[in-house]
Amino acid sequence: MCLIFFLIFEMLIYFIYYLKLLKMKRFLCILLILALTYSCSKKKEECESFKYGKFKVFFGEKQEESFYTLTRNQNEQVETDSRGNKVFYSVKWLSNCSYLAKYDTNKNEITDDMKMVNADGGIVVILENENVKGKCIKYTSYVKNYENASKQKGFFCK
Repeated sequence: MCLIFFLIFEMLIYFIYYLKLLKMKRFLCILLILALTYSCSKKKEECESFKYGKFKVFFGEKQEESFYTLTRNQNEQVETDSRGNKVFYSVKWLSNCSYLAKYDTNKNEITDDMKMVNADGGIVVILENENVKGKCIKYTSYVKNYENASKQKGFFCK
């Protein structure tokens, strides 16, 4: 999306240039493009800071109760609940701010529910970088083929 805005503003600069409008208007357009480019790259950095590491996971719109901790590296994720039970996932990054998680069949005792989630494409997790609050980022997750029926929101916190 940032690329689209960048291209539109770049075309605007050429348009202004060819119409030989005031130099000040060109300067303002260039300044706007630079600001847009900076804001897009900042959002990318915010998501990237939550790609790998150890996080507390909170469900819902408020950061009230943590149900588990999550540790994620480049292609694996481990969730540990308050009793020490672990669930292992394989992770495939779809973009800087979203990934697909599937239950790791080699490391988990796979239940019927886990088999169903994997068969339905896994769990899509989207980090909502515009909602960063301190050391937390908002997320939305859902089973890939059942978005409306399985949508869940919460926070990952460092």
